[in-house]
Amino acid sequence: MKILKLSLFIIISLNVNSETILYPTFDSDVYHFLGRTTSTTNTLGVSYGVDTYNGYPSDHSQTSLIVFDISSYTNPIQSASLSLYNLPIVPGGFASFSPGAINLYEQGKAHEGGSFYGVYYDIVLSDFQQGDLIQTFQVTDEGSWIDLDVTDTVNKWISSPENNNGFLLVALSDNPFTEEENDSVGANFAATENLENIPQLSITNQPLELICQSYNKIQHANISPNENISYQWSVDLQNWNNETDVESNILLSFQKNETSNSTEVTVIFNGDIPDSLYYRAVID
Repeated sequence: MKILKLSLFIIISLNVNSETILYPTFDSDVYHFLGRTTSTTNTLGVSYGVDTYNGYPSDHSQTSLIVFDISSYTNPIQSASLSLYNLPIVPGGFASFSPGAINLYEQGKAHEGGSFYGVYYDIVLSDFQQGDLIQTFQVTDEGSWIDLDVTDTVNKWISSPENNNGFLLVALSDNPFTEEENDSVGANFAATENLENIPQLSITNQPLELICQSYNKIQHANISPNENISYQWSVDLQNWNNETDVESNILLSFQKNETSNSTEVTVIFNGDIPDSLYYRAVID
């Protein structure tokens, strides 16, 4: 009679919080006085400039829109951060810097652009629509980065992709974080065409949880197409082997079957079966 020895199989899931950095698929600002973009395409102006000229209201504010493609994400993420670089002002130029506050909104609709005197612009003032307010933040220094937590918004867009029309930056006429009055903001963030210090959306995935269905079946949630996953095994939790490695006549291979909701991994034993065996997943 052949006796099959029961082996111990334990799964170890590496809590690898893999981070992906995304760059804008579209970013631009609009000068309210013109109702369209300007010839300066390497900056994203956000400023408040409403006053009266000869008895008539005159709006010289700037508003900016930044759009990212997150369609490759189908599962909730752990965190997301929007990073903006506030450019230092070049002496002698037209731009100026004034510390102040900015409202970060969800853009409420897809921008369509429009024409002025026969010239088409990718975005115009009428494109802007304030959606849900994400947060209000201060701009205090030029030549510095600002990091904004947008985790809830990104997860909302993952579950409802049709709501992702971008981040809308709107200047406030008064800074609610200070006691001064009418201290409006005037900032210029680096745009994609600046080539350096451009806007970034940093996304960190949830740690991957491995579920053992049987001694040779592992299941986990699908990962982002931007990431790679590999599986490793060990007999002592010290020396980890890839599926092409051989140790003490033990040779394993892993076969993946991905569905719309999860990935099932079948472990195939091509050599001896050890008394104890440990699995782990590695994401990069």
